[in-house]
Amino acid sequence: MGNNLSKFIHDLRVPRFSPAPDVERLKGSCAGSPSRVPPAPGAAGGISSGIGRAAGLLLGFLLALPLPLVGGSAREAGSPPGEEQQAPALKSLTLGLMPAVNSIPLLVAQHLGYFQEEGLRVTLELFTNQMYRETALQTETIDGSVSDLINAISAVQQGFPLSVTSTTQGRFALVTSPASDITTLEEWNAHPGPIDTGLLEQSIIYYVTEAMLSQSGGNTQTINLVSVLQMPLRIEMLLAGKLQAACLPEPLTRIVTAAGGHIITETTVLDQTPGVLLFTQRAIQEKPAEIHAFYRAYNRAVQALTENPQAYTDIIIQGLGFPAPTRESIQLPDFTQALPPSPETYQSVLDWMQSKGLLTDPPVYSQVIDTRFVQED
Repeated sequence: MGNNLSKFIHDLRVPRFSPAPDVERLKGSCAGSPSRVPPAPGAAGGISSGIGRAAGLLLGFLLALPLPLVGGSAREAGSPPGEEQQAPALKSLTLGLMPAVNSIPLLVAQHLGYFQEEGLRVTLELFTNQMYRETALQTETIDGSVSDLINAISAVQQGFPLSVTSTTQGRFALVTSPASDITTLEEWNAHPGPIDTGLLEQSIIYYVTEAMLSQSGGNTQTINLVSVLQMPLRIEMLLAGKLQAACLPEPLTRIVTAAGGHIITETTVLDQTPGVLLFTQRAIQEKPAEIHAFYRAYNRAVQALTENPQAYTDIIIQGLGFPAPTRESIQLPDFTQALPPSPETYQSVLDWMQSKGLLTDPPVYSQVIDTRFVQED
């Protein structure tokens, strides 16, 4: 696994772009194409067979990740290929996604043709590297992105013109290694020394780890932060016992628990997670009607997911490149209609960033959050 994983980490540093498939091609591939997940390798290097299977699932996830994801089609969802409809009057929007569950409503809205029904052409670009997503925002090659409050506040403080327009619903968990003797929150609190925990400084991962531990009655002081930038390396180290714990997004937590790891606490204990949707100021100034249309489609997708989440499992697994076996175990968050981040969540993130020395001139709520697109009339 090590050589393949090292190659993947190298590949993440090299941006790759290719034409994105349209909605109809995506639906076709999800409906009938075979799984792209390779067979799980056997145990190697002293790792148990269960961990070997988990490593195989992880490798399948890594190798399956697409980069550009979906380009909005100019025809109605379900129309035969070649049957073109009238071009939409609205301008197009391009948004960046990360392979995480808070991207799902956008994927479903595209899949069901809701953007097109609003007269809007939307292209969704999937990034496997946060650095490239931030570069795309700063160069304005995308209009907006799935992101988080930590990144947004940092960007505004540094003078980059963007605004958060709504929250998203992500899901994270603090997971211990299969080799660790820490299996419960009580054992976490009783642990006599520092716990080597794979996190990333100045990130949503670090924030939610401390927030969910605090909310659950866990001890944050036992965290010995081991900064691991690349998610694949973080998981490999956790499975190999080189980390005692790590905070991971859904559904990667299921790979670790399938290998014998244990969930200590999850973000389900929090009222809100700091995941957000944001747009550049240029997009907000030049495309307000498009952003309003985007949110009408987004809210329809949330309603569809609420009514029948299982109906979209294939499009989620295929579209975001999740390992095929997680189809049965993936835990979706409770998606909600688009709303701005609460002032309480904003202040919590601001306080945390200040406690870590990340802010010199903290921006106020109105400098970062633009509520005009999702507030009730």
